[in-house]
Amino acid sequence: MSTDSIPVHLARGFRDAVDFHQSSWSPAVHGREVSINRKSYKINQVCDVVSEYTDNLPDDLLVRFLDAMDLRYVKLKDELAKHPTYQVAAICLRRL
Repeated sequence: MSTDSIPVHLARGFRDAVDFHQSSWSPAVHGREVSINRKSYKINQVCDVVSEYTDNLPDDLLVRFLDAMDLRYVKLKDELAKHPTYQVAAICLRRL
């Protein structure tokens, strides 16, 4: 766990991963990559890196996560509502 704030390029990369997941992800296209500082990362790799940061998520990302989580994710949704951090959101994105 990092005590530093999440770098802007990682926060942007995580947002890109969330955007991709919500717009066009499917199990058939598992492994889609996003670019961070001109380097490609799979979404699960972005989650691995971002999970080190306990900064609060921007409100709009928090709302998107909470809206996307249905009854299958009640415990995880409650955890994110209590601890709206990149660390918890990375866990959520992996499971969605």
